[in-house]
Amino acid sequence: MNSEEILHYDLVRTIILSKYICNWGMPEFRTITRKEGEPNVELYVFPGNKDNNIVRYATIGVSQQSVLKKKNELHELMIALPKNIGGAGTKEVEDYILDLMAYSVSNDTNFTSEMVIPSIRRVPLIWRQNAVLVDEPSAEAEELQSFSIGKENIRLLWLLPIYSSEAEKIKQEGLEWFDEKIEESELSVIDLARDSFA
Repeated sequence: MNSEEILHYDLVRTIILSKYICNWGMPEFRTITRKEGEPNVELYVFPGNKDNNIVRYATIGVSQQSVLKKKNELHELMIALPKNIGGAGTKEVEDYILDLMAYSVSNDTNFTSEMVIPSIRRVPLIWRQNAVLVDEPSAEAEELQSFSIGKENIRLLWLLPIYSSEAEKIKQEGLEWFDEKIEESELSVIDLARDSFA
């Protein structure tokens, strides 16, 4: 990366990270993945507070990987999980998200909201959900839906672990089916101990 690209990356990180912190508090941890000649991808962990039983993982740099690959749609990724992360290890969850990140910027993928990924390679062993719904982060503040930075519009996409049976049903009947099931249920959609709606 040249000095202009490094400056742009720093500005993107500063703006997005400040919005994450304003909404989710200070991050507890950061993992950085580096590849020669490409922008870093940083994965932040936001533990929430003692009254909030949700931990969030969110990326910075996925959008800049997409710029490098000349993709039209720019995005960052986030996932909200119960504090106990479904009994998985932290490294398992990080690998899961980074694997999805790599898939999202691959040349043959048009990664967008309302997309279903029916099978994930690196799912934490204890999780029963082995598919993912990619959607808008509807439960988050409006200012987190997208970030306008210079000429770039970067969307934040929510990764929601779901069952393969739910992924199949969404493909057959549409996302409205899943939304209705969530409304009918008393369980949180991010509860990794819940049974399949399908």
